[in-house]
Amino acid sequence: MTKYYADVNGNYLGGFDGADSPVSAVEVPKPPAHGWDKWVNGAWVPNKDRLNATIKVQIVALETQQHRAIREAVLSGDKTRLLALEDQIKLLRAQLKP
Repeated sequence: MTKYYADVNGNYLGGFDGADSPVSAVEVPKPPAHGWDKWVNGAWVPNKDRLNATIKVQIVALETQQHRAIREAVLSGDKTRLLALEDQIKLLRAQLKP
C-alpha cells in the first residue's frame, strides 16, 4: 500500500510503496493536487504562485482582447466592450495572492 510523505516544511516528498519512509518525513493521508502545494495544519494548501500564474494567464488573454476593444471604441465610439473587459481585469487582479 502506498504511503505519502511531506518533509518538516510541508513540501511533498512523494508516495512510497514498500520502501522505507524518508528520514524526518511526516506521513500524510493523501498526495496533494499539485506538487507545489504545502502540507499545513493537516491539509494541503495550494501554492499561491501556482494560483497566481493561472490568474495572470487569464489577465493577459483579456488584455489582448482589450487592445482590439480600444480600436473598436475609437472607430465606433461604443465603449461598452472596453469597459466590460476593464472590469473583468480588475476583478482578476483583485484575486491575486500577495
